[in-house]
Amino acid sequence: EYSSGIVVIMGTDGMIKVSKMLKDILGDVNIPIAITGSIIPWRSGFSDAIFNFGQALAHVGSSSDGIYICMNGIKIKPECAEKDLEKQMFVDNCKQY
Repeated sequence: EYSSGIVVIMGTDGMIKVSKMLKDILGDVNIPIAITGSIIPWRSGFSDAIFNFGQALAHVGSSSDGIYICMNGIKIKPECAEKDLEKQMFVDNCKQY
């Protein structure tokens, strides 16, 4: 059995805006959609691109339906996401730690 889902790879500067736009346009989707990218550039030699892509693939293969940003080992709903430039990662503002 195959699972269906979509992985969107894009630059992180517009990732939150695009994920919110997709949610507004598509509403509640019945497949997993993972939006991912890389905060650390590939040319640096220490990019997070491969890790984030793997996380996005795992999300669409095994997770619940909906649109999520998949970065830094966590999946974040678009309305909860914030890009923290100082920490070089995305954070989930809706999580209660």
